[in-house]
Parts: sequence; C-alpha cells; structure tokens
Amino acid sequence: MRVLVAGGAGYIGSHTCKALAEAGHVPVVYDNLHTGHRWAVKWGAFEQGDINDPAALGAAMKRHKPEAVINFAALAYVGESTREPTLYYRVNVGGMLTLVETMRARYDSPEAASRMRDTAARYALETFGLTEEQLVCMAYSPFAEKASGLGEFLGREHPALAGRAADIRALLADHALDDPPLAAELLRISGLELSRLRVLHGRSVRRPDGGAGTDAGTEVIGAVLAGDPHKAVIRTRLAPGGPHTLEQISGR
Repeated sequence: MRVLVAGGAGYIGSHTCKALAEAGHVPVVYDNLHTGHRWAVKWGAFEQGDINDPAALGAAMKRHKPEAVINFAALAYVGESTREPTLYYRVNVGGMLTLVETMRARYDSPEAASRMRDTAARYALETFGLTEEQLVCMAYSPFAEKASGLGEFLGREHPALAGRAADIRALLADHALDDPPLAAELLRISGLELSRLRVLHGRSVRRPDGGAGTDAGTEVIGAVLAGDPHKAVIRTRLAPGGPHTLEQISGR
C-alpha cells in the first residue's frame, strides 16, 4: 500500500515510515522541512511542500496516488504555542483541514470515482487481457452448469440481451447450431470463444467429491479456499464507523 506521510521527515514521522517500509508498504514523505530533516527521509520518496498548500498537496497525491494518508505535519513547541497561538492554529488545525479537503477533492467525487475506475479497468486489461465487463462476467460464471445463472446475469448486467436467454442456451447446448452475431456478442461480454463457452456449459462449478475437506457439492472456489495455506480471518468493518465483523481472506 502507498501511504502519504505528512510530516514524515520529523522524528515520529520518520520512524513511522520505517515501520511502514518494514511491513511491506511504500511510504511517501510530504514535509516542508521547517522542523524536519531531509536526511531522515530514508524509506521512500520525498515531496517538499507545506501542509497548507493544497496545490502542492494535490500534485503530490496525483504523482504518487497514495491509498492512505497519515498526518504528523504540525508545530509542537509548547512555549512557542503560547506566544504564537494563531500560527499554531493555522498549521495544526488549518493544515489538517487543508489535507482533508485535498483528499476529498481527489477521492470523494464522481470524477474521482470515475478516474479510479478507469485506472482499475486499464490495469485489468493490461494485466489479464480482460475488460471490466468481462471481469464482471467471470464473477457471475453464468454459462456453467447448463447456464443456470444466465437469466440473473443478463437481467442485471445486460438487460438488452435478457430476451435472448433461450437463444443463448440453445447456442451453447447445440454444437451444430451457428449464430455468428450472437457468438460475437458473447465473446465481447465474456472474453471467451463460443467453443470454450460450450465447455463451460457442460461443466459444473461444484465438486461432486467435495475435496480439500469440504462436503460434496461444494463450489470450486470453496474447495480452493478450504485448501489455501495462506487464508486468514481478519476483523474489519463493512462500512465506516460500522460494527466490527470477521472476514476470511485468501492469499490466492
């Protein structure tokens, strides 16, 4: 995970960067070096800028695309704070507000959501050769088990094709049947040639023998998870501020 550490050139910030790097994360230091030190930046990239400069903050976020932000950018001398209370309010309170507003401007808007979705779509295409539409199709697996999930899939994701569910099932079941336009449409939404979709049509996503210590009829993904040596149960929240819940994650 890329983590922007504001005030990362100070004592606490630099040790946080060290801990992040040791945990496998990628820290990015953002600091104006007013009380921080350039030599303390040893575990990631450095961006020099002020916490109250939204343009510089936004540029740093655009360059490094952090997935999390930690803020240590503050003034911390008690004596000075009594002599310069306005300065401390401007930096410690105003700076935090500037940081939050800059984060919201980048990540909490329809434009930001669209930008992040486009980035994910490009990654999927470059890495897996699949479009977002095809990845959604994989999640449904609508063509396996005699296309048992086809109706729900088309109704939710491709309503224009919902009326052709019977035609699609017939095309998948009858290897002698030929419908090039429909086959081309199925290739577009699934990424698979008709011959491969026909193989899926005749296969089950469940294991008749269970496998990996699971009961017969268990879905293949369930058998994979059961035998995964890297799986773990973590505590998480399904919504910000919501109750904690347990969730199983897999290393595969």
